[in-house]
Amino acid sequence: MNTFSVEIVTPLDREAFEHVVSLNVPAGSGRMGILANHQPTICDLKDGVVILKDNTGATTRRDVDPGTLTVAHNRATVLVKASRPPREPTPRPGSPAASP
Repeated sequence: MNTFSVEIVTPLDREAFEHVVSLNVPAGSGRMGILANHQPTICDLKDGVVILKDNTGATTRRDVDPGTLTVAHNRATVLVKASRPPREPTPRPGSPAASP
């Protein structure tokens, strides 16, 4: 299985991911999927969720602020103002999850 590396870089932190099979990002023109050996690319990112899947099938999600994605030589860099684990959804009133 072909894999590539991904870095999520903020002014205060850097997360590195190896053996990534797929990367899905909130590009300015809509969701964008990246696989190994992707053509060199630079694009704007809007705020949203970055989703990475590794070669074991594990999925990692990060909420990100707007930024830039670069892809070259089997390496993707997500450069954003902030990255954090996704927020838990707020249950709607009356839903089973909202009941005590």
